[in-house]
Amino acid sequence: MKRGMTLAVDYVNRFPLAMEWEYEQTNVYHLDGGDEHWLIDTGEIHEDNFEVLTEYLRGEDLTWSDLTGVLVTHLHPDHVGLIFEMLEENPDLDFRIPTGASMAKRTPERTKEWLRRVGMPEAFHEAVLEEITNHKYVDFMRDVKDRGQFLEPGTTLRLGSRHCEVLPARGHTPNQVVYYVPEDGLLFSGDHVLLNETPNVSVFPEYLDGNPLRDFHEGLEGLLDLDISVIYPGHGPPFQNGKERVRELLEHHEGRLDQCRRVLEDTPQSPFEVADQIPWSSGSFEELKQVHQFLALGETFSHLEYLRQQGKLEKSDQDGTNRYYQ
Repeated sequence: MKRGMTLAVDYVNRFPLAMEWEYEQTNVYHLDGGDEHWLIDTGEIHEDNFEVLTEYLRGEDLTWSDLTGVLVTHLHPDHVGLIFEMLEENPDLDFRIPTGASMAKRTPERTKEWLRRVGMPEAFHEAVLEEITNHKYVDFMRDVKDRGQFLEPGTTLRLGSRHCEVLPARGHTPNQVVYYVPEDGLLFSGDHVLLNETPNVSVFPEYLDGNPLRDFHEGLEGLLDLDISVIYPGHGPPFQNGKERVRELLEHHEGRLDQCRRVLEDTPQSPFEVADQIPWSSGSFEELKQVHQFLALGETFSHLEYLRQQGKLEKSDQDGTNRYYQ
């Protein structure tokens, strides 16, 4: 069967909901266990998303009170944004979130340190601070963590008559998990494995001393040991041949690591300087929108730190800016 086909499993229903970001839609999955009904992710507060989900439940002769719980893959607004509307309709909802850092720790102080470390020119600092620390979801995420029950990777849940394993999938965020139903080989992959996109894997202000690319690789490599029949991603259609896609993602990042090392053959450089010299899918670095430059810098930072912690690069600190060299 070709990858990207929409696959029918009798107890899984997929609902792509509108979003502001370029993926255009985020998937919400309904797992119908007969006596139990679970959602995986919620979708974003955008347009009429909540009404769309409510209408779907009505068509299944369900109300929000019939919903058992919600499992969240990670704490990005397009995956958890509607949770408070759901809890308002059903205060007894079993709301589970993964442990770990979130956008709530993206403070101005941490962001200023991040800007210094990546070597962004000071002329751009004020605009970037405004863009990424005053995000409307920063306080929202703090409230989410106050309401959810934390899930540790390695936990096995019972969803109706089926088992669901909670597996670590860090990298895209410090706390992402995926949900695996071993009886049927189903993997609900969040933003860890997407069919047509490579997830952003960045060192962000809330995770300054992490190694997200190492985490991402470890999570992907763990999937190669599973019996996976269908991957249900956070964006885009379900697909088979998931292990092939996992290997493609690993190869993509190996190529990006090689690009970073080639840029550093002659002189020590900051993440900002390296990012300006490697290709990006949307064009050159200076042509990217500001938010995309932020993501590109975070991803370059993560690749350089990965190489450093592997012993393939050295790092110096000049006035708070990381400079990497071979």
